[in-house]
Amino acid sequence: MVSGNWYIKTYIAEGNSYLYGNEININIAKLVVQTLAATNVGYTSATLNASIIANNSQDTVYFEYGYLTNYGKTISASPQIVTGTTLTNVSTTINSLASPMIYHYRVKIVRNGEIIYGNDITFKTNLNNPDIVILDASHILNNYAILNGTVNANNNNISVTFQYGVNDLGQSISATPSVITGNSITPILAQIFGLTPQTLYQYRITVIIGLDTLYSNIKTFQTSQTNSATVEMVSVVGGSFQMGCGTGQTGCTADESPVHTVTLNNYSIGKFKVTQQQFITVMKKNPSNFLMSLNLPVENVSWYDAIAFCNALSQQESLATYYSINGTSVTINTGSNGYRLPTEAEWEYAARGGIHYTDYFTFSGSNNLDDVAWYHDNSGYTTHEVGTKAPNQLGIYDMTGNLKEMCWDWYDANYYSTSSSDNPQGPTSGTNIVVRGSWFIDNSTSCQLAIRFGASVPQGYGAGIGFRIALSNK
Repeated sequence: MVSGNWYIKTYIAEGNSYLYGNEININIAKLVVQTLAATNVGYTSATLNASIIANNSQDTVYFEYGYLTNYGKTISASPQIVTGTTLTNVSTTINSLASPMIYHYRVKIVRNGEIIYGNDITFKTNLNNPDIVILDASHILNNYAILNGTVNANNNNISVTFQYGVNDLGQSISATPSVITGNSITPILAQIFGLTPQTLYQYRITVIIGLDTLYSNIKTFQTSQTNSATVEMVSVVGGSFQMGCGTGQTGCTADESPVHTVTLNNYSIGKFKVTQQQFITVMKKNPSNFLMSLNLPVENVSWYDAIAFCNALSQQESLATYYSINGTSVTINTGSNGYRLPTEAEWEYAARGGIHYTDYFTFSGSNNLDDVAWYHDNSGYTTHEVGTKAPNQLGIYDMTGNLKEMCWDWYDANYYSTSSSDNPQGPTSGTNIVVRGSWFIDNSTSCQLAIRFGASVPQGYGAGIGFRIALSNK
Protein backbone atom coordinates (compact mmCIF):
# COMPACT_ATOMS: atom_id res chain seq x y z
CA MET A 1 0.00 0.00 0.00
CA VAL A 2 1.40 3.39 -0.98
CA SER A 3 2.15 5.72 1.95
CA GLY A 4 -0.30 8.53 2.80
CA ASN A 5 -3.82 9.00 4.26
CA TRP A 6 -6.29 6.30 3.23
CA TYR A 7 -10.09 6.25 3.88
CA ILE A 8 -11.67 2.81 4.07
CA LYS A 9 -15.34 1.70 4.42
CA THR A 10 -17.16 -1.53 3.72
CA TYR A 11 -20.26 -1.95 1.52
CA ILE A 12 -22.85 -4.62 0.60
CA ALA A 13 -24.42 -4.87 -2.85
CA GLU A 14 -28.11 -5.86 -3.06
CA GLY A 15 -29.22 -5.88 -6.64
CA ASN A 16 -28.68 -2.40 -7.88
CA SER A 17 -28.41 -0.99 -4.36
CA TYR A 18 -25.37 -0.59 -2.09
CA LEU A 19 -25.39 -0.55 1.69
CA TYR A 20 -22.30 1.22 3.19
CA GLY A 21 -20.70 0.84 6.62
CA ASN A 22 -18.84 3.49 8.56
CA GLU A 23 -15.66 5.11 7.19
CA ILE A 24 -12.19 4.62 8.78
CA ASN A 25 -9.17 6.86 8.19
CA ILE A 26 -5.74 5.09 8.02
CA ASN A 27 -2.43 6.89 7.70
CA ILE A 28 0.35 4.81 6.10
CA ALA A 29 3.72 6.18 7.25
CA LYS A 30 5.77 7.41 4.36
CA LEU A 31 9.30 5.98 4.25
CA VAL A 32 11.95 8.35 2.98
CA VAL A 33 15.21 6.49 2.08
CA GLN A 34 18.28 7.52 0.12
CA THR A 35 21.61 5.77 -0.39
CA LEU A 36 24.41 8.31 -0.08
CA ALA A 37 27.97 8.38 -1.46
CA ALA A 38 30.56 6.21 0.22
CA THR A 39 33.13 7.97 2.37
CA ASN A 40 36.54 7.12 3.79
CA VAL A 41 37.24 5.02 0.73
CA GLY A 42 40.65 3.47 1.18
CA TYR A 43 42.75 0.64 -0.15
CA THR A 44 40.70 -2.17 1.48
CA SER A 45 37.86 -0.40 3.29
CA ALA A 46 35.05 2.11 2.86
CA THR A 47 32.15 3.61 4.82
CA LEU A 48 28.67 3.12 3.34
CA ASN A 49 26.06 5.79 4.06
CA ALA A 50 22.31 6.39 3.77
CA SER A 51 19.58 8.63 5.21
CA ILE A 52 16.16 7.44 6.36
CA ILE A 53 12.91 8.98 7.67
CA ALA A 54 10.86 6.15 9.15
CA ASN A 55 7.76 8.33 9.77
CA ASN A 56 6.79 6.58 12.98
CA SER A 57 7.33 3.12 11.57
CA GLN A 58 10.06 0.80 12.86
CA ASP A 59 12.53 -0.06 10.15
CA THR A 60 15.47 -2.50 10.26
CA VAL A 61 18.34 -1.22 8.12
CA TYR A 62 21.05 -3.10 6.22
CA PHE A 63 23.45 -2.43 3.39
CA GLU A 64 23.97 -4.81 0.47
CA TYR A 65 27.19 -4.58 -1.52
CA GLY A 66 29.40 -6.49 -3.95
CA TYR A 67 31.49 -6.37 -7.12
CA LEU A 68 29.87 -4.65 -10.04
CA THR A 69 26.11 -5.39 -9.77
CA ASN A 70 26.41 -8.51 -7.65
CA TYR A 71 24.98 -7.68 -4.23
CA GLY A 72 26.52 -10.75 -2.69
CA LYS A 73 27.07 -9.48 0.85
CA THR A 74 24.81 -7.96 3.50
CA ILE A 75 25.90 -6.02 6.59
CA SER A 76 23.90 -4.29 9.33
CA ALA A 77 23.73 -0.53 9.38
CA SER A 78 24.43 1.56 12.44
CA PRO A 79 21.97 2.31 13.92
CA GLN A 80 20.16 -0.76 12.67
CA ILE A 81 16.67 0.16 13.99
CA VAL A 82 15.22 3.49 12.82
CA THR A 83 11.98 5.01 14.12
CA GLY A 84 10.45 8.43 14.49
CA THR A 85 9.82 11.22 12.05
CA THR A 86 13.21 12.85 11.81
CA LEU A 87 15.97 12.25 9.30
CA THR A 88 18.36 9.57 10.53
CA ASN A 89 21.77 9.01 8.99
CA VAL A 90 22.96 5.41 9.02
CA SER A 91 26.35 4.01 8.04
CA THR A 92 28.66 1.02 8.31
CA THR A 93 32.31 0.36 7.52
CA ILE A 94 33.29 -2.61 5.36
CA ASN A 95 36.78 -4.11 5.28
CA SER A 96 38.82 -6.69 3.35
CA LEU A 97 37.95 -5.15 0.01
CA ALA A 98 39.96 -5.75 -3.13
CA SER A 99 41.93 -2.88 -4.62
CA PRO A 100 41.45 -1.34 -7.02
CA MET A 101 37.91 -2.58 -7.53
CA ILE A 102 34.51 -1.11 -8.40
CA TYR A 103 31.81 -1.86 -5.81
CA HIS A 104 28.03 -1.30 -5.89
CA TYR A 105 25.91 -0.92 -2.80
CA ARG A 106 22.44 0.07 -1.69
CA VAL A 107 20.52 0.49 1.57
CA LYS A 108 18.00 -2.23 2.39
CA ILE A 109 14.96 -1.60 4.68
CA VAL A 110 12.91 -4.35 6.26
CA ARG A 111 9.46 -3.07 7.39
CA ASN A 112 6.78 -5.44 8.58
CA GLY A 113 8.13 -8.23 6.40
CA GLU A 114 8.36 -5.99 3.34
CA ILE A 115 11.78 -5.21 1.78
CA ILE A 116 12.43 -1.78 0.36
CA TYR A 117 15.67 -0.80 -1.41
CA GLY A 118 17.33 2.54 -1.78
CA ASN A 119 19.06 3.79 -4.89
CA ASP A 120 22.30 2.22 -6.15
CA ILE A 121 25.68 3.85 -5.49
CA THR A 122 29.14 2.84 -6.80
CA PHE A 123 32.63 3.51 -5.49
CA LYS A 124 36.11 2.37 -6.33
CA THR A 125 38.67 1.41 -3.71
CA ASN A 126 41.76 3.56 -3.77
CA LEU A 127 44.89 2.35 -5.44
CA ASN A 128 47.94 2.20 -3.20
CA ASN A 129 50.27 2.66 -6.13
CA PRO A 130 53.33 0.44 -6.50
CA ASP A 131 56.65 2.22 -6.92
CA ILE A 132 57.95 1.45 -10.41
CA VAL A 133 61.48 2.34 -11.55
CA ILE A 134 62.69 1.53 -15.06
CA LEU A 135 66.46 0.97 -15.31
CA ASP A 136 68.89 0.83 -18.22
CA ALA A 137 68.99 -2.31 -20.33
CA SER A 138 72.10 -4.42 -19.88
CA HIS A 139 73.98 -7.35 -21.47
CA ILE A 140 73.23 -5.89 -24.88
CA LEU A 141 74.29 -7.97 -27.88
CA ASN A 142 73.18 -7.88 -31.49
CA ASN A 143 70.26 -10.23 -30.79
CA TYR A 144 69.83 -10.12 -27.01
CA ALA A 145 69.37 -7.80 -24.06
CA ILE A 146 68.23 -7.84 -20.46
CA LEU A 147 65.56 -5.32 -19.47
CA ASN A 148 65.81 -4.14 -15.87
CA GLY A 149 63.79 -2.34 -13.24
CA THR A 150 62.65 -2.33 -9.64
CA VAL A 151 59.15 -2.52 -8.19
CA ASN A 152 57.80 -2.05 -4.68
CA ALA A 153 54.32 -3.59 -4.61
CA ASN A 154 53.34 -1.54 -1.53
CA ASN A 155 51.41 -4.52 -0.16
CA ASN A 156 49.51 -5.06 -3.40
CA ASN A 157 49.44 -8.30 -5.36
CA ILE A 158 50.71 -7.26 -8.77
CA SER A 159 51.63 -8.85 -12.09
CA VAL A 160 54.66 -7.40 -13.87
CA THR A 161 55.65 -7.52 -17.53
CA PHE A 162 57.90 -5.59 -19.88
CA GLN A 163 56.63 -4.13 -23.13
CA TYR A 164 59.14 -3.50 -25.89
CA GLY A 165 59.44 -2.89 -29.59
CA VAL A 166 61.03 -0.80 -32.33
CA ASN A 167 58.34 1.61 -33.49
CA ASP A 168 55.87 0.73 -30.76
CA LEU A 169 55.60 -1.32 -27.58
CA GLY A 170 53.79 -4.16 -29.28
CA GLN A 171 55.67 -7.06 -27.71
CA SER A 172 55.32 -8.21 -24.13
CA ILE A 173 57.32 -10.56 -21.92
CA SER A 174 56.84 -11.56 -18.30
CA ALA A 175 59.29 -10.13 -15.81
CA THR A 176 61.25 -12.27 -13.39
CA PRO A 177 59.66 -12.38 -10.88
CA SER A 178 56.31 -11.90 -12.60
CA VAL A 179 54.14 -11.70 -9.46
CA ILE A 180 55.19 -9.44 -6.58
CA THR A 181 53.67 -8.82 -3.17
CA GLY A 182 54.87 -7.25 0.06
CA ASN A 183 56.42 -3.90 0.82
CA SER A 184 60.05 -3.97 -0.28
CA ILE A 185 62.00 -3.04 -3.40
CA THR A 186 62.22 -6.03 -5.74
CA PRO A 187 64.64 -6.09 -8.70
CA ILE A 188 62.99 -7.36 -11.88
CA LEU A 189 64.39 -8.35 -15.26
CA ALA A 190 63.50 -10.01 -18.52
CA GLN A 191 65.77 -11.62 -21.09
CA ILE A 192 64.74 -10.95 -24.68
CA PHE A 193 66.11 -12.90 -27.62
CA GLY A 194 65.81 -12.65 -31.38
CA LEU A 195 66.43 -8.92 -31.60
CA THR A 196 67.54 -7.23 -34.80
CA PRO A 197 71.18 -6.11 -34.91
CA GLN A 198 72.02 -2.41 -34.76
CA THR A 199 68.42 -1.41 -34.00
CA LEU A 200 66.97 1.08 -31.51
CA TYR A 201 64.42 -0.49 -29.15
CA GLN A 202 62.11 1.11 -26.60
CA TYR A 203 60.71 -0.55 -23.51
CA ARG A 204 58.76 0.05 -20.30
CA ILE A 205 57.43 -1.81 -17.26
CA THR A 206 53.74 -2.70 -17.11
CA VAL A 207 52.09 -3.43 -13.75
CA ILE A 208 48.60 -4.91 -13.47
CA ILE A 209 46.89 -4.32 -10.14
CA GLY A 210 43.26 -5.34 -9.85
CA LEU A 211 41.44 -3.70 -12.76
CA ASP A 212 44.12 -1.07 -13.33
CA THR A 213 47.25 -1.05 -15.45
CA LEU A 214 50.18 1.19 -14.56
CA TYR A 215 53.22 2.02 -16.67
CA SER A 216 56.73 3.24 -16.06
CA ASN A 217 58.31 5.83 -18.27
CA ILE A 218 59.94 4.60 -21.49
CA LYS A 219 63.64 3.89 -21.99
CA THR A 220 65.60 2.90 -25.09
CA PHE A 221 68.63 0.81 -26.01
CA GLN A 222 70.40 -0.08 -29.24
CA THR A 223 71.58 -3.55 -30.17
CA SER A 224 75.14 -4.04 -31.35
CA GLN A 225 76.13 -4.81 -34.91
CA THR A 226 77.74 -8.20 -34.33
CA ASN A 227 78.31 -10.72 -31.56
CA SER A 228 81.46 -12.65 -30.90
CA ALA A 229 81.24 -16.34 -30.12
CA THR A 230 84.98 -16.87 -30.49
CA VAL A 231 86.26 -19.44 -28.02
CA GLU A 232 89.93 -19.10 -27.15
CA MET A 233 91.62 -22.48 -27.28
CA VAL A 234 94.85 -23.65 -25.63
CA SER A 235 97.00 -26.28 -27.34
CA VAL A 236 97.85 -29.17 -25.06
CA VAL A 237 100.90 -31.27 -25.93
CA GLY A 238 100.02 -34.90 -25.45
CA GLY A 239 101.93 -37.36 -23.31
CA SER A 240 101.59 -39.84 -20.49
CA PHE A 241 100.56 -39.02 -16.92
CA GLN A 242 99.37 -40.64 -13.74
CA MET A 243 95.58 -40.29 -13.58
CA GLY A 244 93.68 -40.62 -10.32
CA CYS A 245 94.08 -39.72 -6.67
CA GLY A 246 97.76 -39.93 -5.91
CA THR A 247 100.60 -37.55 -5.11
CA GLY A 248 99.40 -34.20 -3.80
CA GLN A 249 95.88 -35.46 -2.99
CA THR A 250 94.29 -36.52 0.30
CA GLY A 251 91.12 -38.36 1.28
CA CYS A 252 91.03 -40.45 -1.89
CA THR A 253 87.74 -42.21 -2.64
CA ALA A 254 87.22 -45.54 -4.37
CA ASP A 255 86.13 -44.08 -7.71
CA GLU A 256 89.38 -42.06 -7.91
CA SER A 257 91.49 -45.21 -7.68
CA PRO A 258 93.63 -46.91 -8.72
CA VAL A 259 96.14 -44.42 -10.05
CA HIS A 260 96.86 -45.54 -13.61
CA THR A 261 98.95 -44.42 -16.55
CA VAL A 262 97.12 -42.72 -19.42
CA THR A 263 98.64 -41.58 -22.71
CA LEU A 264 96.94 -38.85 -24.75
CA ASN A 265 97.43 -37.38 -28.22
CA ASN A 266 97.80 -33.64 -28.77
CA TYR A 267 94.53 -31.70 -28.47
CA SER A 268 93.19 -28.24 -27.72
CA ILE A 269 90.91 -27.20 -24.88
CA GLY A 270 89.00 -24.04 -24.04
CA LYS A 271 91.01 -21.43 -22.17
CA PHE A 272 87.83 -20.60 -20.23
CA LYS A 273 84.52 -22.25 -19.48
CA VAL A 274 81.90 -21.39 -22.11
CA THR A 275 80.43 -18.00 -21.20
CA GLN A 276 76.86 -16.79 -21.35
CA GLN A 277 77.67 -14.46 -24.25
CA GLN A 278 79.07 -17.34 -26.27
CA PHE A 279 76.11 -19.56 -25.46
CA ILE A 280 73.57 -16.84 -26.30
CA THR A 281 75.29 -16.03 -29.57
CA VAL A 282 75.35 -19.65 -30.70
CA MET A 283 72.18 -21.08 -29.14
CA LYS A 284 69.92 -18.00 -28.98
CA LYS A 285 68.97 -18.74 -25.36
CA ASN A 286 70.39 -18.38 -21.87
CA PRO A 287 69.23 -20.80 -19.17
CA SER A 288 71.61 -19.42 -16.52
CA ASN A 289 70.52 -18.46 -13.02
CA PHE A 290 73.26 -15.88 -12.51
CA LEU A 291 72.82 -12.96 -14.92
CA MET A 292 75.09 -10.25 -13.57
CA SER A 293 77.49 -10.37 -16.53
CA LEU A 294 77.68 -11.91 -19.98
CA ASN A 295 81.21 -13.02 -19.08
CA LEU A 296 79.93 -15.36 -16.39
CA PRO A 297 80.12 -19.05 -17.27
CA VAL A 298 76.87 -20.46 -18.61
CA GLU A 299 75.18 -22.87 -16.18
CA ASN A 300 71.91 -24.67 -15.71
CA VAL A 301 72.64 -26.50 -18.97
CA SER A 302 72.28 -30.18 -19.74
CA TRP A 303 74.84 -32.47 -21.33
CA TYR A 304 72.67 -32.43 -24.46
CA ASP A 305 72.80 -28.61 -24.45
CA ALA A 306 76.59 -28.81 -24.37
CA ILE A 307 76.64 -31.34 -27.22
CA ALA A 308 74.29 -29.15 -29.27
CA PHE A 309 76.48 -26.10 -28.60
CA CYS A 310 79.55 -27.94 -29.91
CA ASN A 311 77.79 -28.82 -33.17
CA ALA A 312 76.26 -25.37 -33.63
CA LEU A 313 79.60 -23.62 -33.08
CA SER A 314 81.25 -26.04 -35.52
CA GLN A 315 78.66 -25.14 -38.15
CA GLN A 316 79.19 -21.41 -37.57
CA GLU A 317 82.92 -21.88 -38.15
CA SER A 318 82.42 -24.20 -41.14
CA LEU A 319 83.83 -27.22 -39.34
CA ALA A 320 82.46 -30.72 -39.64
CA THR A 321 80.16 -31.42 -36.72
CA TYR A 322 81.68 -33.85 -34.25
CA TYR A 323 78.43 -35.45 -33.11
CA SER A 324 75.44 -37.10 -34.72
CA ILE A 325 72.36 -36.47 -32.60
CA ASN A 326 69.24 -38.60 -32.95
CA GLY A 327 66.90 -37.84 -30.08
CA THR A 328 68.80 -38.90 -26.98
CA SER A 329 71.32 -40.93 -28.96
CA VAL A 330 74.66 -39.18 -29.53
CA THR A 331 77.47 -40.75 -31.55
CA ILE A 332 80.83 -39.47 -32.76
CA ASN A 333 81.40 -38.65 -36.42
CA THR A 334 84.77 -40.31 -37.00
CA GLY A 335 87.33 -37.99 -38.56
CA SER A 336 85.41 -34.80 -37.72
CA ASN A 337 87.38 -31.62 -37.00
CA GLY A 338 84.54 -29.96 -35.06
CA TYR A 339 84.21 -28.86 -31.46
CA ARG A 340 83.48 -31.46 -28.80
CA LEU A 341 83.52 -32.04 -25.06
CA PRO A 342 86.82 -33.16 -23.57
CA THR A 343 87.13 -36.71 -22.37
CA GLU A 344 87.59 -37.17 -18.65
CA ALA A 345 91.25 -38.06 -19.17
CA GLU A 346 91.82 -34.96 -21.32
CA TRP A 347 90.13 -32.81 -18.69
CA GLU A 348 92.31 -34.11 -15.84
CA TYR A 349 95.53 -33.90 -17.88
CA ALA A 350 94.82 -30.26 -18.81
CA ALA A 351 93.83 -29.44 -15.21
CA ARG A 352 97.12 -30.91 -13.94
CA GLY A 353 99.09 -28.73 -16.36
CA GLY A 354 99.69 -31.29 -19.11
CA ILE A 355 103.39 -32.11 -19.36
CA HIS A 356 103.80 -30.21 -16.07
CA TYR A 357 101.63 -32.73 -14.19
CA THR A 358 104.61 -33.72 -12.04
CA ASP A 359 104.18 -30.43 -10.17
CA TYR A 360 101.51 -32.47 -8.37
CA PHE A 361 99.52 -29.42 -7.35
CA THR A 362 96.51 -30.12 -5.16
CA PHE A 363 94.43 -27.69 -7.23
CA SER A 364 94.70 -26.66 -10.87
CA GLY A 365 97.80 -24.48 -11.06
CA SER A 366 98.58 -24.06 -7.37
CA ASN A 367 98.56 -25.46 -3.87
CA ASN A 368 96.99 -22.16 -2.76
CA LEU A 369 93.29 -22.47 -3.52
CA ASP A 370 92.53 -18.74 -3.18
CA ASP A 371 94.96 -17.98 -6.00
CA VAL A 372 93.21 -20.08 -8.61
CA ALA A 373 89.62 -20.71 -7.60
CA TRP A 374 86.26 -19.26 -6.65
CA TYR A 375 85.04 -21.58 -3.90
CA HIS A 376 83.19 -21.64 -0.58
CA ASP A 377 85.45 -19.22 1.27
CA ASN A 378 85.66 -16.42 -1.31
CA SER A 379 82.83 -16.76 -3.86
CA GLY A 380 79.95 -15.16 -2.00
CA TYR A 381 77.92 -18.16 -3.21
CA THR A 382 77.72 -17.03 -6.79
CA THR A 383 79.56 -17.54 -10.06
CA HIS A 384 82.26 -15.09 -11.14
CA GLU A 385 83.47 -13.88 -14.50
CA VAL A 386 85.79 -16.33 -16.17
CA GLY A 387 89.52 -15.68 -16.05
CA THR A 388 89.49 -13.58 -12.88
CA LYS A 389 91.73 -15.97 -10.92
CA ALA A 390 95.23 -17.11 -11.84
CA PRO A 391 95.59 -19.70 -14.64
CA ASN A 392 97.34 -23.03 -14.36
CA GLN A 393 100.68 -23.94 -15.96
CA LEU A 394 99.10 -24.11 -19.45
CA GLY A 395 97.32 -20.78 -19.17
CA ILE A 396 93.91 -22.42 -18.60
CA TYR A 397 91.54 -20.76 -16.13
CA ASP A 398 88.97 -21.96 -13.60
CA MET A 399 89.59 -25.69 -13.80
CA THR A 400 89.20 -25.56 -10.05
CA GLY A 401 86.18 -23.73 -8.67
CA ASN A 402 83.50 -21.44 -10.12
CA LEU A 403 81.59 -24.28 -11.82
CA LYS A 404 82.00 -28.00 -12.26
CA GLU A 405 82.42 -29.17 -15.86
CA MET A 406 80.79 -31.87 -17.94
CA CYS A 407 82.92 -34.33 -19.88
CA TRP A 408 82.11 -36.67 -22.76
CA ASP A 409 82.36 -39.90 -20.74
CA TRP A 410 79.70 -41.98 -19.07
CA TYR A 411 80.37 -42.35 -15.37
CA ASP A 412 81.39 -45.67 -13.80
CA ALA A 413 82.71 -45.73 -10.24
CA ASN A 414 84.95 -48.71 -11.12
CA TYR A 415 86.12 -47.47 -14.50
CA TYR A 416 89.70 -46.72 -13.42
CA SER A 417 90.26 -50.45 -12.84
CA THR A 418 89.44 -51.29 -16.47
CA SER A 419 90.27 -48.05 -18.31
CA SER A 420 92.23 -48.15 -21.52
CA SER A 421 95.63 -46.52 -21.22
CA ASP A 422 95.53 -45.03 -24.74
CA ASN A 423 93.21 -42.03 -25.18
CA PRO A 424 90.41 -43.53 -23.07
CA GLN A 425 86.87 -42.54 -24.07
CA GLY A 426 85.10 -43.81 -20.97
CA PRO A 427 82.55 -46.63 -20.67
CA THR A 428 80.48 -47.49 -23.73
CA SER A 429 77.20 -46.86 -21.93
CA GLY A 430 75.75 -45.59 -18.68
CA THR A 431 73.05 -43.47 -17.08
CA ASN A 432 75.18 -40.69 -15.56
CA ILE A 433 77.82 -38.55 -17.19
CA VAL A 434 81.19 -37.59 -15.72
CA VAL A 435 81.47 -34.20 -14.06
CA ARG A 436 84.88 -32.92 -13.00
CA GLY A 437 86.19 -29.93 -11.09
CA SER A 438 84.45 -28.02 -8.34
CA TRP A 439 82.06 -25.14 -7.93
CA PHE A 440 81.64 -22.01 -5.90
CA ILE A 441 80.16 -23.64 -2.78
CA ASP A 442 82.72 -26.45 -2.46
CA ASN A 443 85.18 -26.44 0.42
CA SER A 444 88.90 -26.97 -0.08
CA THR A 445 88.70 -30.75 0.28
CA SER A 446 86.08 -30.97 -2.46
CA CYS A 447 88.22 -28.82 -4.77
CA GLN A 448 91.05 -31.35 -5.11
CA LEU A 449 91.87 -32.23 -8.71
CA ALA A 450 91.20 -35.97 -8.58
CA ILE A 451 87.59 -35.70 -7.43
CA ARG A 452 85.06 -37.01 -9.94
CA PHE A 453 81.28 -37.20 -9.96
CA GLY A 454 78.51 -38.93 -11.80
CA ALA A 455 75.88 -36.35 -12.68
CA SER A 456 72.25 -37.34 -13.00
CA VAL A 457 70.81 -38.23 -16.37
CA PRO A 458 72.23 -36.16 -19.25
CA GLN A 459 68.91 -34.34 -19.70
CA GLY A 460 69.25 -32.96 -16.16
CA TYR A 461 70.26 -29.44 -15.40
CA GLY A 462 72.58 -28.14 -12.74
CA ALA A 463 73.05 -24.67 -11.30
CA GLY A 464 76.61 -25.65 -10.38
CA ILE A 465 77.61 -27.25 -13.69
CA GLY A 466 79.01 -25.69 -16.85
CA PHE A 467 81.37 -26.93 -19.56
CA ARG A 468 84.35 -26.11 -21.74
CA ILE A 469 85.04 -27.44 -25.19
CA ALA A 470 87.87 -29.23 -26.94
CA LEU A 471 89.26 -29.91 -30.43
CA SER A 472 91.22 -32.87 -31.74
CA ASN A 473 94.49 -31.77 -33.31
CA LYS A 474 94.95 -33.34 -36.72
